[in-house]
Amino acid sequence: MIPLLGGRGAHKDGHHFKLKKTGDYADKSGSTCVTTGLPAWYALSGECLLKITVLLVEDSKFQKLANERMLNKAGYTVLTASDGEEALRLAREKMPDIVLLDMLLPKLGGREVMAALQADAPTARIPVLFFSGLSQANEAKLKEDGAAGYFAKTRLAEHPAAGEKELFALIQKLVKNAQAQSAKTGVLKAAAKAT
Repeated sequence: MIPLLGGRGAHKDGHHFKLKKTGDYADKSGSTCVTTGLPAWYALSGECLLKITVLLVEDSKFQKLANERMLNKAGYTVLTASDGEEALRLAREKMPDIVLLDMLLPKLGGREVMAALQADAPTARIPVLFFSGLSQANEAKLKEDGAAGYFAKTRLAEHPAAGEKELFALIQKLVKNAQAQSAKTGVLKAAAKAT
């Protein structure tokens, strides 16, 4: 169940519901926002905001637990993987909205994971945000290779509140951009099919 804070929605079967007050709920698996028509959204002041599923790929148990708690507290659905192979398996099975990917991982490194995701049509649309303690000097090369972005873990340690706010804004932006691109591609394919 996801909380809905005002507005209207509709289930997959077409039955509409109107939410009367903060705290009303709708089934996460079948909810669709009438405003956007997208699944798994929750409303805030009549606008629909995405309930984002994040795949957090981190080999450090402490870092994984701390970041998972931070993301859960912010309202994200969080999947976790401890190595590159597990990350690929989860990404293919669960199709998260975004992958937060450490660079240095057991079995397959971050770059290899990103390349494998991009080479696989179903996962190619998932934005990859490198979430690493390594130098930000890697950012330009990672973006050139197809990463959606880079976020230094040190920002969270140095300025926790500001770092979290910056990370959450970046996640929202990257997911929104990926969905807009996916919708645009769908419209173009539909137009090409019609001609």
